[in-house]
Amino acid sequence: MLLLISFGDFFVYFNVNAVNIQEPFKIMITLGDIYFRELYGILIVIFAIAAFALWERGEKEMSLFILLYLPLIALVAHGDVSRYMIPMVPFALIGFERIFPKNRIAFIFVIVLAAILSLIYTWIMIPLNPMPEETFQNIRETIATIQL
Repeated sequence: MLLLISFGDFFVYFNVNAVNIQEPFKIMITLGDIYFRELYGILIVIFAIAAFALWERGEKEMSLFILLYLPLIALVAHGDVSRYMIPMVPFALIGFERIFPKNRIAFIFVIVLAAILSLIYTWIMIPLNPMPEETFQNIRETIATIQL
């Protein structure tokens, strides 16, 4: 609803990102960096496995969310696809709960390691992903017009 009020169009995301909607898995063919192509392939497989693990545990709603959301993500072809996968992460963590170490120290180590790797990934990616100045100005103007 906020999109409708702010931008005058509830489907503004689709209008802005229409050029990024391609045939499935096009990101894995067109992206210049082979490492990130592999990353997206691995992430898709991991989330699919998590969905089936949730299904087997009886968590059908969470599994269906991933199974419906993942094919839609496969249609997006730009370098930020991994960010679009973030809403599935909590469900994947629940799905993979059984493989987490039972030892509290080992579990904390895994969490800290994941946080450090996420920080390194972010540190590398943010400078490579600048927002165009024109887009930034349009967002600032839109936010300035919102009345609370």
